[in-house]
Amino acid sequence: MAVIRRLTAIVSFAAINLVAGFGLVVPAHAGPISIGTIPFVLEDNRVYVELLFSIPDGSPRKAWTFVDIGTPNPLVSPALYKDLQLDKEKQLTFQIGDLSVGVPSEKVVKSDWFYGFRKNTEFVLPGSIMEHYQIAIDYSARTLTFAKPGTLRPEGIPVPCQVNRHTGLISVGITVDGRSYRTAIDNGSAYTWFSDGTAQAWIGEHPDWQRGTGAVGEANMQMMSDWSFLFLKLPSALQSPRMASLRIRHSQPDREAAGIILRVPEIAVGSLLLHQVGALAVEDMFDWYSERTPGPVVGWLGGNILKSFRLTIDFPNQITYWQRQRDLDPHDLDQVGVTLLALGDNYFVAGIASQDGKPTVIGIQAGDHLLQIDALPVTGTSRDAVLSALHGKVGDTRTIVVDRDGKQTTVQAPVTRF
Repeated sequence: MAVIRRLTAIVSFAAINLVAGFGLVVPAHAGPISIGTIPFVLEDNRVYVELLFSIPDGSPRKAWTFVDIGTPNPLVSPALYKDLQLDKEKQLTFQIGDLSVGVPSEKVVKSDWFYGFRKNTEFVLPGSIMEHYQIAIDYSARTLTFAKPGTLRPEGIPVPCQVNRHTGLISVGITVDGRSYRTAIDNGSAYTWFSDGTAQAWIGEHPDWQRGTGAVGEANMQMMSDWSFLFLKLPSALQSPRMASLRIRHSQPDREAAGIILRVPEIAVGSLLLHQVGALAVEDMFDWYSERTPGPVVGWLGGNILKSFRLTIDFPNQITYWQRQRDLDPHDLDQVGVTLLALGDNYFVAGIASQDGKPTVIGIQAGDHLLQIDALPVTGTSRDAVLSALHGKVGDTRTIVVDRDGKQTTVQAPVTRF
């Protein structure tokens, strides 16, 4: 996990680093602030920042924020909504460095559903806010930059994009195996996902692309079932691990447990070439996306790709710039083959990943309550830490402790290459 660094105003720092590759246009004279940069934390391949909000009385209010191009509306926790007095039609205002960003209160959605995000997250910064700016996400430097149109001089490979002006969601053209498609760019998604039908067509021609069934590692990014929301709304007495285990055991495999893991040898994003791209193929996800992107898409490019770049998105001019910082990791899914489901502070086995029709882990089954991975007690532990503990090299084993019907079972589980 990246170290959390304090919020700083770095307009002058950005100017100093003109030659160092920030690629900023520095005004020749003082004027309105047109750019701001803040550090971010990368967790679960996702970007989190600590924003400074302005309370109407002038006092500051900090809040951890999930930066998500793939969300149409700004989401605000009830506590932050109250503090900012958005119920009194006050404008939501926050700082990106020294740059002040304002959002009309009617655009804000109050939500108590921040489940699955980093602990203490209170705000989702969506594409519908970003679309008025040039945005740079520098994964190597761990910085997020907002700039007014015409401020940034981006560097990297240019790739045109399309922007839905109602939602802020964007899409780009890709080429796989000689065929053209459109996908979303979604930095809020930890991993790249494609529709099941699209992936099945590829695998029909290239069976070796399929690496397994059942999401593992960061591909297992949602850790939810269709019933998770309702379960977490039940009285606490009905949210017991025992009840959750029974619910999983008597349900059909969820979207991630039934998904197909594949590695695409090459994806062209414009003239940019990506190699050995890990992806998960799932059903019933992309109608929602296709309604909110500029047109139908077959998937999205997620954090496992984006974190290898400094990605600049010039929303006003509908173009992205990709500055490569490292190669993609072809071993990012070398994991113990379990698909997990998270409910509150608890983790459960949603399914066992398989290869060539055979389970990759013996002695664990769907519905088991995950208690420990080697020396790590997992209850209350972050998703990032749990997935990291299951990661390793082929040939490694992890000591897994689960609870099944009140009895603890210990299994030596191998790390498998997916």
